[in-house]
Amino acid sequence: GSRPILKTGVQNDKNILRFDGVADHLFMTSAFVCALGSSTVFCVVSQTPSNPPPANASLIVERSSLTSFPSYIVAGNGSSDATRFRIFMRDNSNANILFNGSSTLQTASGTAFNSSYQLIGTVDTGSNMALYINKSSSVNGNYTRGTLTLDRFTVGASRTVSASNYFPCDLAEIIIYNSALSESNRQLVENYLYSKWGIA
Repeated sequence: GSRPILKTGVQNDKNILRFDGVADHLFMTSAFVCALGSSTVFCVVSQTPSNPPPANASLIVERSSLTSFPSYIVAGNGSSDATRFRIFMRDNSNANILFNGSSTLQTASGTAFNSSYQLIGTVDTGSNMALYINKSSSVNGNYTRGTLTLDRFTVGASRTVSASNYFPCDLAEIIIYNSALSESNRQLVENYLYSKWGIA
């Protein structure tokens, strides 16, 4: 009952998943992105024109079923500006992980979520997080990762025992690599997604 709707031929004659922002999410009882140590994430997404996401919505998140504390927001939007792209980490002791020694959020500059399809992504080395919008580097920050015991991976919401912070959107594709890709390899994937999904 929480599944998004498959919509056919929506973007570049290809199918997408539509999340309603009320109940829709995809969920599994194991987390893996943070545990990889380093990763690269690509996501092609558009907000639905009649239903923009609220602030503090969660697109891709890893959390724990045992406590609300540990959290790895792989992709979410801004708490004060819903068009912004942000990531966030909080460890088992309920301490927010700081970027560049001071910021609890890593927030990209520029618009990431609007009614056109955008390519957003992160390159996480395990000690530095870089955010990208439409193939352009937006922001990066060094950090020290604490202990995060995570056992839930969710797309379209944030979930511990129950789901919240739903993200209404049209989701075209997610690609996750188990390493921090080099700049040249990242650009290859970005160009592939731009061509496949007809991103302007």
